[in-house]
Amino acid sequence: PYLDGFTACRTIREESDVPIVILTARDGPDDVLHGFELGADDYVTKPFHIHELEARVQAILRRAEGGRFRARSRTARVGALEVEPRGHRVVVRGEEVQLTPMEFELLYFLATHPGEVFDRETLFRQVWGREYEYGRETNLIDVCVRRLREKIEQKPSQPEYLRTVRGVGYKIESP
Repeated sequence: PYLDGFTACRTIREESDVPIVILTARDGPDDVLHGFELGADDYVTKPFHIHELEARVQAILRRAEGGRFRARSRTARVGALEVEPRGHRVVVRGEEVQLTPMEFELLYFLATHPGEVFDRETLFRQVWGREYEYGRETNLIDVCVRRLREKIEQKPSQPEYLRTVRGVGYKIESP
């Protein structure tokens, strides 16, 4: 009762990769984005249907048991970009870059599929393991891509790695 959900999520994520579901009345787009940025695996707002919550928790537990958490060992390399999952490290042109858990998950997914184009719905499903809800997560992927570009690109307005394919989605490729 003395700790808000965002603080609890941040504190837990610093120590563990245990699955986290934020259950809250805070349903603004910025709140949802902030929850995922802090490392939440799902974000459910009140009111909710208990069967939907149960299904979401079961899906997260299946992914955890399937090895998504800490089981990745392959370092992804795209040009001068390295994404190393075991140490949760990203190095670009020899410089280490700090990413939020959300940014890291998206970058790792794209880096392990260089040259492939993914639409927002597919990225949301593959990276966060849930269905994309129009009107709710509309700009979540876009904001995450923009923030990644600010951190890994030399000129974020002219990206070399994270490319937009107009009308389709995003891809990563070597410059």
